[in-house]
Amino acid sequence: MKASLPCPHCHAALAPSEILAASTAFASEGRLLALHCPRCGRDLQAQARPGHVAIGPTVEHADDFRPSASAAAPGLVVTVEGEVLTCRYHGREHRFAAPPGRAQPPRG
Repeated sequence: MKASLPCPHCHAALAPSEILAASTAFASEGRLLALHCPRCGRDLQAQARPGHVAIGPTVEHADDFRPSASAAAPGLVVTVEGEVLTCRYHGREHRFAAPPGRAQPPRG
């Protein structure tokens, strides 16, 4: 069975691959991706970590992010180099740059 995460707004089931494909940018603090739900178009945020994806409503500060759903994504490889987050999943590579002036340094 494939993992899916329900949109916190419309509850449509979203596969991790759909979440990555719909994402447009990231905030380096918290590694949060910005996206619009492919079904209802409302703003979401996602957090990609190796082998794991979480989604939730948009928050202003990464520390406030509380995922509404999370799922294992076996094979998801996540790397950060400078201001670019790269996700490799099911043979596809997704690269996300932090918007100018919006990136924040990771906390040690």
